[in-house]
Amino acid sequence: MELCDSIELSQGLAEAVFPDCNLPFRIDDSLLNGPRTTRSQSRCTLKGILCQPPQHWSEANTCRWLNDIGENLRQVHPNVTYTDIYGTVVPIKRVWSSAYSSVYMKQGDANNTNPVPHRKPDIILVDESFNGEISWPQVHALAEVTRTELIKSRTIKDTVYQKSYIMFRSQDNRNFVPSLYFTGEGFFTFNVCDRSGVAYTTTMRVVDHPLVLLRIIAGLIFGHPSVIGYDETIQCGSHGKAHTIRVGGLDYRVQAELFKSTALRRRATRCWSVESTDEHKEGYVMKDCWADARCKQSKSKILKLI
Repeated sequence: MELCDSIELSQGLAEAVFPDCNLPFRIDDSLLNGPRTTRSQSRCTLKGILCQPPQHWSEANTCRWLNDIGENLRQVHPNVTYTDIYGTVVPIKRVWSSAYSSVYMKQGDANNTNPVPHRKPDIILVDESFNGEISWPQVHALAEVTRTELIKSRTIKDTVYQKSYIMFRSQDNRNFVPSLYFTGEGFFTFNVCDRSGVAYTTTMRVVDHPLVLLRIIAGLIFGHPSVIGYDETIQCGSHGKAHTIRVGGLDYRVQAELFKSTALRRRATRCWSVESTDEHKEGYVMKDCWADARCKQSKSKILKLI
């Protein structure tokens, strides 16, 4: 209901979200057509894998196909890393999982203070290094599969929006949620949901637009956190709760969550009681929200005046 008047077509969405400057390598024909890699005792180009999607689009088959593409990219570009806001070099290795396609995934909040709807994710993108039971705070992106033509499938779109909402509720550092959805006829659509609404591409055939799909998959697997939808100034624990927030080059330790909007759209305000991590250990109330840049007088100016 919140999204009904804020869903827009954006044909250049993949290039806007994952431009070459935000990726560790260029997405072009030379990457698509070589070099070859070993797969199932035969030598295939990346294009050969991309353009031979599973004949039966089950969650497990689609997940295996997506991981084959990721592994091929990883063989061509091994040891991809990024540098976080603290100057630490962090390796990137994300994989797709269909382990929770038939079971409700846990919320991740041990105290259940922020309940979210129960949903079964078709395919999720997670860190390969994650040990333990995966819950919504560990999900980086979504992939959904349907046998219905996407142009006629209202259900899969609503499902993507619902699960995007769950990820916002479960992850304090989430800026936007990227999603892919596939149909059994070999089509795909890319979707991004944030606090202002939803943008999506037209439905494209995999064999006709392999570079577009390759850009999306490469961005999701190898993009640093801000590229795939995270606010890197907010550090969260395994339950998705903020524990450290950086503002103006200084770190503040979260003492308590004071308020968290449950809305998906508009300001989505959150407030925390925080303490500076320097020797002064001063206490503050920190407010985070999506502000409308068109407003003549922003709340930050008003708060400064107060």
